[in-house]
Amino acid sequence: MLASTVMYRLGMYRDAERQFRSAIADQPMVDTYLYLAKVYIRLDQPLAAIDVYKQGLVKFPQEVSLLLGQARVYEVQLYTQLLLRFMWVRQWSPRRL
Repeated sequence: MLASTVMYRLGMYRDAERQFRSAIADQPMVDTYLYLAKVYIRLDQPLAAIDVYKQGLVKFPQEVSLLLGQARVYEVQLYTQLLLRFMWVRQWSPRRL
């Protein structure tokens, strides 16, 4: 897992993804799931990050850090969707806002 965290910190996200997947296959740990989800967030793939959190919660039910990470991704997605809707409404009816 050390090599994969170094790759993550160097910005080599695809290589880090492969290493984290391999580490999960060898020995699943909570930290590995968290780092893999971070990789997907950096790659702008929030749905893949949510899937990783779900996979981690299957192995480690009620793990607070996995639940919190999943909630943060959902929160960012919801905020982004609401902001886009607000901008669309504002574009079409600027006098009402």
